Amino acid sequence: MEREPHDEASARALRTLVDASPVPMVVIEPDATVRLWNLASTRLFGWSAGEVVGRRIPIVPAHRLDECAGIRRAIVGGQTLTVVETERLRKDGTLVEVVISAAPLPDPDGVVRSMVLLFEDVTQRKDAEAKRSEALAAAERARADAEAASVAKDHFLAMLSHELRNPLAAIRNAVVTARLDGSRRERALEIAGRQADQLTRILDDLLDVARVSQGHLALRTERLYLSRIVELAVEATRGLMDERGHVLRVSLPHEGVEVEADASRIEQVIVNLLSNAAKYTEPGGRVDLSVERDGADVTVVVRDSGIGIAPEVLPKIFDLFVRADNSRNRAQGGLGIGLTLVRRLVELHGGRVDATSDGPGTGATFTVRLPALDATAEASLGGSTDRAPSRRARVVLVEDNPDAAESLLMLLELLGHQVRTFGDGVTALAAASANPPDVMIVDIGLPGIDGYEVARRARRDPALARVVLVALTGYGREEDKRDALRAGFDRHLVKPVEPGAIEGLVAEMASPNRTPSALH
Repeated sequence: MEREPHDEASARALRTLVDASPVPMVVIEPDATVRLWNLASTRLFGWSAGEVVGRRIPIVPAHRLDECAGIRRAIVGGQTLTVVETERLRKDGTLVEVVISAAPLPDPDGVVRSMVLLFEDVTQRKDAEAKRSEALAAAERARADAEAASVAKDHFLAMLSHELRNPLAAIRNAVVTARLDGSRRERALEIAGRQADQLTRILDDLLDVARVSQGHLALRTERLYLSRIVELAVEATRGLMDERGHVLRVSLPHEGVEVEADASRIEQVIVNLLSNAAKYTEPGGRVDLSVERDGADVTVVVRDSGIGIAPEVLPKIFDLFVRADNSRNRAQGGLGIGLTLVRRLVELHGGRVDATSDGPGTGATFTVRLPALDATAEASLGGSTDRAPSRRARVVLVEDNPDAAESLLMLLELLGHQVRTFGDGVTALAAASANPPDVMIVDIGLPGIDGYEVARRARRDPALARVVLVALTGYGREEDKRDALRAGFDRHLVKPVEPGAIEGLVAEMASPNRTPSALH
């Protein structure tokens, strides 16, 4: 058999090796004509050797033509390019990211008549790098957010301590003054009452923000005149305005504008905005409140001549724990939750609130926009405000805190009710069963058996079948109320309880016409 010439055998062997290589390899001439195209190149780019050999290399996208020409010139000049990160075209029209290693293939006389190109598909590596960079960026953002949250938490706790200690100190001083100097008793009690109200507002705001954030705050909407709510809000903040010597100007529309809203929550919004304006306006300043119909909406605008809002603070003024001025020496302070609550309550009503300011020292303007209703002949501000007729009730109070028990005992007795107090549930149940009261007011956190168990046992006692059970607790979440009702309570009160609320509730509960089952 005739043997194959040596050069042909070498060429065939070389071709076999080239095709067996996992590295895409292409040999081209200086004019980009393909002379060699291995199987790995076919796997990467999609063209077979028969489709490209003898033709100009098809893998260069239009926007990379100049780059490719530069590479060929460098190779013809004898350079070896170790790495060039770029992109090349596949047969299906997609781009693939590659690293190119290129070297000249000179003939024996040193003339470069062809060049070899080796390709590495770096798509997965690029994707991995991008994902790694994204993960690192996300981790950095998370770290920054965690640090910011930690700073915000520390700042909030410091503010909360400050805001709670101030009224507590005033209450303690007022109590001591009332005890030592009878002539100042009324003034001292006035101070103590005002500061207790301040503590209640702080706790209510904190609870409301939590309820809204968790979607647990339900609105009790009705059709009403917005002007009436504004008048109540103005009256509620009149004392703060007078205390700081502000001029408050109120402008209401000549014709009443009606909205579908929760009266107490919209009043809370306007009170917060007016209080905020008063706190951040220097004594003797001006606060303007106006209500206007604007197409299908009604706007409530609160404008002040106060300290203004810095440009960097303005975009996040409604964020939690953000204040217009975070300096420690501001006497009026605040927790930075009022405006957050304003925004969330307004949004629950289908409206929006915006803040504008030209910067420090220029005052600020807050605009609340709510959907307005077409005018009708009637609107109300909630139900009747007439107090339930008073009736002497027999009350069992179960409270393990002596001061809390005594203070509520004094209040109920001043309202004309007959009260017995007990510090634990077992003793209270035995006494109530022997001499059933009209109403049992039970603290949840009791020694021995808790308030829920007291309610469950009371409901199983025939002697207490008609007794009204009222839960008294510092927990005011919706699930806390549901737990109380499931245990058998008729009502759920959150500490501290307003005197008017407890008076009306006991009178209602003690009514001989009341049907206990209707209260659940």
